[in-house]
Amino acid sequence: MKTEHKASSSNLSDSFRAIREHPASDAHRLAYAESITKRGGPGDAERAELIRLHTNADPSDATTREHILTLCCEERSKIASYANIYDTHFQGGLLTEACAFSKEIVKGGDALFNEHPALRTLHLAAVDDDLLLELAKKPWLEQIRSLSLYSSRKWDAPEFNAGLNALLTSPHLAQLDTIAFAVIRMRKDILKTLTDSPGLKSLSEISFHAACMRDAEIHQLSEAPWPLRKLHLTSYPFSGTKVTPDGIRELVRSKSFAHLHTVGLSGKPVGPSGVTALAEGPLLEDLESLSLQRTGADDFAIAAVLESEKLPKLRELWIDEERIAAVARQPGLQRIRTLHVSEDVDLRTLDPIVQSPYFSPDCRIDVWNFKKEKLSPPFFCRKDEEEKEHPANPKNNARVYGDTIRIS
Repeated sequence: MKTEHKASSSNLSDSFRAIREHPASDAHRLAYAESITKRGGPGDAERAELIRLHTNADPSDATTREHILTLCCEERSKIASYANIYDTHFQGGLLTEACAFSKEIVKGGDALFNEHPALRTLHLAAVDDDLLLELAKKPWLEQIRSLSLYSSRKWDAPEFNAGLNALLTSPHLAQLDTIAFAVIRMRKDILKTLTDSPGLKSLSEISFHAACMRDAEIHQLSEAPWPLRKLHLTSYPFSGTKVTPDGIRELVRSKSFAHLHTVGLSGKPVGPSGVTALAEGPLLEDLESLSLQRTGADDFAIAAVLESEKLPKLRELWIDEERIAAVARQPGLQRIRTLHVSEDVDLRTLDPIVQSPYFSPDCRIDVWNFKKEKLSPPFFCRKDEEEKEHPANPKNNARVYGDTIRIS
C-alpha cells in the first residue's frame, strides 16, 4: 500500500512539473487529471473531470459547454477558500491567469500555486512596499511568466523603493517574460535595478502606465541588456510625464529596442519633434503597431510616420480625431490594416479616410461607438465585438474565448 502511495505521489509530482513546463500540452494535462484522480482528495474528481472535458470536448456542444462553465465556477469557489482572487482564466480546465489584491496573494499564494501548475499570469492590485518585500521571497514566482503591479493611488503615483528593489532582484523571477507597472513612480535608480538585474534576462515586454517617466528614466531604460518586443509608455494627465523629443531620440537609437514590434506612447506629450524622431529611428524596422493618441503629433509628424522608410512593417496605428485629414492624404495609409481613433469620434468625420484613394479595402477602423450604432465595414468596435462574440453567461458571468474561459 505504501509503495502504491509513493508511486501515486511521484506520478503527481512528475505531471505537475510537466504542466508547469508545458501548460498547453493536452497529454500533460490529461496525465495530471489522472494523477489527481488517483490522489482522491476533496474536489479532485471534479477538477479531473473539468480538465478532461475542457481538453477533449466538442466546443459546439452547448450542453457540454454549460457543464464546463459550471465546473469552472465550482473550481473558482474552491480556490476562494484559500486565495481570494477576483478574476480568473481557465484553459484546458486549468487556471492560467488570476487577478487579486496583493495582500490576498501574499497570504494565500502558497496554496494557490501548490494546486495550480499552469498559473503563469498574475495581476496584483493595491501593492505597497511591505507587500512587495514579502512577495519577493515567494518561490512560486518561478512559475510566473507575466506580472502586473498596480498601486491603489489614483492621483499620485507613489514610490515603492525598497519593495521594488527587492522584487526586481528576486532570484525567483528568471522566467518572467512580461512586466507592467501602473500608477507607480519609476525612479531612475529603480529602473537601473530593473535593467541590471541578472534574473530578468527573459523580459520581452514592459509596460509603464502613469509611471511618471522622464528623460532620465528613458535613458536608463535604453541601457537594458534585453531585446524587447513590446514597450508601452502610456500616461494620464495626472501622471507628471516629462519625456521630451530628446528622450524619444535616445530610445529609438538603443539596440535594446531594435526588435520592437509594438510601441505605445498614448498620453506622452512628446510633440511633433518626438513623433518625428520616432519615425526616423534607425532601428525600428520591425515595428508593426504604434499608438500616438494624445502625444501632440501634428499633421507633419503623422506624415513622417506614414511615409517613413524606416517603418516598413507598420500595420496598426492609433491617432487623434484632429489628425484624420492628415492620415487620409498620405500614400502610406495603404499599408495600414487596423486604425484606431479617438474615443468620442463621430463616424462622419472619418469620411476623408474611407474615401481616400490610399485607403485599403483590407483596413478596419476601430471606433468606440458610444451611440451603439449598427456598424458596417470598415468600422468596428472591439468592445462590442467582444460582447457579441463572447457574451457573458447570465448565471455566472463567465465568458468563453475559444479554449479560454474567463470568470469575473
